[in-house]
Amino acid sequence: MNFLQKVESFNQKYGNLLFYASLIFVFCCTSWFWTGDMPHIIKACGRYTHYIAVALWGLRILLLSYNNPKYFLCCLTTLSVLFIAYRQSGNGSLLFCGMAIAASRGCNYRTILRIFLIAYILVLCITPIFYCLNWTTDIGKHIGTAVGHSWGLSNQNTLGTLILLLAILIILNYKYLSTRHIYAICFLGALIAGAITLSRTSVLLLIAFPFLLSIINRYHINPKCWLILPMAGFVVSLCLAFFYGPSHGATTFESRFSIPYLLYEKHGITWLGQKCTSIVSWHKAFKTGEEALYLNNIYLGALLQYGILAWIVFMGFMSVLYNKIGKCSNSAIKAAALTFFFLGFSQLYPIILKMDFILLSFFGLEALATSRNPIKHNSPLTKLLPTMATALYSRTQINRHHKNKNATITKK
Repeated sequence: MNFLQKVESFNQKYGNLLFYASLIFVFCCTSWFWTGDMPHIIKACGRYTHYIAVALWGLRILLLSYNNPKYFLCCLTTLSVLFIAYRQSGNGSLLFCGMAIAASRGCNYRTILRIFLIAYILVLCITPIFYCLNWTTDIGKHIGTAVGHSWGLSNQNTLGTLILLLAILIILNYKYLSTRHIYAICFLGALIAGAITLSRTSVLLLIAFPFLLSIINRYHINPKCWLILPMAGFVVSLCLAFFYGPSHGATTFESRFSIPYLLYEKHGITWLGQKCTSIVSWHKAFKTGEEALYLNNIYLGALLQYGILAWIVFMGFMSVLYNKIGKCSNSAIKAAALTFFFLGFSQLYPIILKMDFILLSFFGLEALATSRNPIKHNSPLTKLLPTMATALYSRTQINRHHKNKNATITKK
């Protein structure tokens, strides 16, 4: 067996396993707000988790590129642009998304959705333990209660987002939830997340999803409209930025557009990306006590931070993704897409790895496309009734046959 055959054999045996393990690893290690009191091994995992994941995904991409030059050139071109944007901006969210999608080729997408589900359940179960051990901390205790409480999670909005993503994952994996169940889960999740974390974003997310789901189930949206949604989000954000920017909007809503405008005035727009030095992140505010400011608009933030080339890659992929979502028959994915579309005006969550809707929707669509039995958003009762009717009809036909046979024997 020559070297290339050994590479191919290794890819078939361990390639998918490497990808699944790296997904669980990176989702768990990036979901907590670490302190300096955890063991050094865990601290190293939390610090270097992105590098380990990128190394594993890079190895996976190289294995997949064996005897496939077109795939290799496509990955090389796209990921090179995203890597340069990462080096220039210091933020690797887009690069991680791109590498995860490229490395997922050949995997079982239903298994990936279950990996997501396992990772989110692990995070929610382990978080109280880490918090009690003082390995993770609460943002609200150090920055101020006005921002809410994270209780060990990386952000005060993480809990509500994870509850929503868990509901979507259960729908995609097991299709056991009816519309009524989804309303109940989202309402209870909004009450729990709002009471514990004081997060407005979590409450709005969990209320918006069932509301948009009911609209999609009731009204038909032209699939062509989904294609222009990402660009529409950028145009609307740009107009609001120039409207609120000069007045330095003070409210939370206005700051989502005034901060990008101020950063544009100070740094401008580059081709390859840049570090926006006037932004104070949560982690820096935690250490220095400064007021936390963040570029919480995905449509303008991608352009300002990652540069024009990476923004083109991002918007192109988003347009293709939303176009696929528009043609999909699963209303849960459509409702989630609209929810995160509106969330993109005030957060960067669509590309943050620990709760990445881009990856979730991409893998969800691939799972639907490769499934022999496409997932339909129906209540179990609607499936049970036809089954019972069929069984009853079959039993009736059998009884009629026996009656006719007995009547024939009697006549004879």
